[in-house]
Amino acid sequence: MTEYDSFSLYIHIPFCISKCQYCDFYSLTSTSIDWIAFQNALLNQWNYLSSLFNMKKINTVYIGGGTPSMVPPAVLEKISGIWKNQTSCKEITLEVNPNSLRTDDLFLYNKLGINRISMGIQSFNQDIRRSMGRREPEKGLKGILDMVEKHWTGRFSIDLIYGYPGTQWKDWISDVDRAAQHNIEHLSLYQLTLENGTPLAKLLSKKETKDLLDYQDDYWPQLRDYLSFKDYKRYEISNFSRDEPSYHNLHYWNMDPWIGLGPGAWSHLNTNKGHLHLGNRENLEDFLSLGGGMPLDNDFYIKNYSGPKDYTREMLMMGLRSIYGVKISALKENGLIFPLFLDHLKQWIHSKDILVDKNIIKPSVKSMDRHNQLQLYIMECLDNPELWSVNVDNK
Repeated sequence: MTEYDSFSLYIHIPFCISKCQYCDFYSLTSTSIDWIAFQNALLNQWNYLSSLFNMKKINTVYIGGGTPSMVPPAVLEKISGIWKNQTSCKEITLEVNPNSLRTDDLFLYNKLGINRISMGIQSFNQDIRRSMGRREPEKGLKGILDMVEKHWTGRFSIDLIYGYPGTQWKDWISDVDRAAQHNIEHLSLYQLTLENGTPLAKLLSKKETKDLLDYQDDYWPQLRDYLSFKDYKRYEISNFSRDEPSYHNLHYWNMDPWIGLGPGAWSHLNTNKGHLHLGNRENLEDFLSLGGGMPLDNDFYIKNYSGPKDYTREMLMMGLRSIYGVKISALKENGLIFPLFLDHLKQWIHSKDILVDKNIIKPSVKSMDRHNQLQLYIMECLDNPELWSVNVDNK
């Protein structure tokens, strides 16, 4: 097996107090959680996978969910043993819910080495939040943000959603204003996506859905420009920062190796059999009953290996989401004949939608609004066998 000198870790906490109308992530609403059993299963899976894949240095950690701020302090402290002696760890992020966040929690997170929190606000408008299925904190959002500003010493990011039914572009502008007023340095700003099977998707007719998408597209340029006016620099399709990016998310977009712990989490690894996508099934009972340290041939895992062609497609699909782009050397190593590929992209390059800079090919900030169109074009190009070395696996 490859020895991983640097990798990232994702820990999935699949528990929520209530389910939001738009959410399709794997999470469970429960008042009776066996936290010790869950903690032990996570640690067992970590010990098994880290040993199996020779994991040496953790670069970033992201604890997501679900609602990770529900985790009891003693359990979170036990889990933190995974990273507390890792001097290579640059960023440790915990997702927090404003409804369950207290001052003591912030002190605990600092003590455990967590240096970035990401809060799911989604909207500052209380009526909109209520329609999303999100409860209002007892202190109100302002009280929670004032508490974070006063007591939190690490980095702070929030999630916002634009285009929710019943909102107007002025509501989205107001959300950006509120974030700026609280000196929040990083925004993940997501266009509402209506995922099949969610309560919200079931409520809307096809016409209502189309009208909503049209409205989002019509007013997005004004929102994008307003973010720039407020000094939020766009570095990825949905991410804006006044200072540093989310380093953990950069690992995903760069296709660097990562391990996922917990039901519903995925890992991405390079092995002697190819590039491995390793998924944990969305089944808490199996995860707990097997103790987390189940062997790879267990049905709990979903395994998918991709060859050079498929991996190149993924690199371009992910890497061209951000201004950091894709290493040209990595594309060549996977068999892509780069000069021929560039020839197919000449119109995009001429319009400065695609930039080629030394060893990097990347999108311009302005072309991020055309990402889907660019991706479709690139995927069609990569179907051309002339762009590939003859010895490339056609998986």
